[in-house]
Amino acid sequence: MKRLLVLLMLMAACVHAQQPTVLDSAFVATQWEYVLLCTGLTPQPGGRLHDVNWHIVPNDFFRKKHALFYGLWIHPDTIVLDSISAQNVWIMRHELLHHLLRGPPPDQGGPHPWFPFAVPCEVMAGQHFAGFE
Repeated sequence: MKRLLVLLMLMAACVHAQQPTVLDSAFVATQWEYVLLCTGLTPQPGGRLHDVNWHIVPNDFFRKKHALFYGLWIHPDTIVLDSISAQNVWIMRHELLHHLLRGPPPDQGGPHPWFPFAVPCEVMAGQHFAGFE
């Protein structure tokens, strides 16, 4: 139920976005390659880059509720980013890593297990708190 509510809110935000950002496909592909290399994983069916459904929301959409929230992966194939984060290296990598992992099992430390989010991929907010790359 909670996921449905979040998805409905995001869909409403997408409708009201003033200027939707067009994702740079070369940029996204480069970040995807980084995630594949840092994890050494092979994408599972449904977890490939071309399976992602992208949604871009206004740049302050997430931060109205949480200061360090820039994007969201919604199982099984949706990535929602604010319009600024859609151009940010580590945030793009972070959400792509969620997609590649297809949601880590609960016994791996929750939604952001130390491996591979912090080490070796370095895609946690605390590792980039000083600002955007």
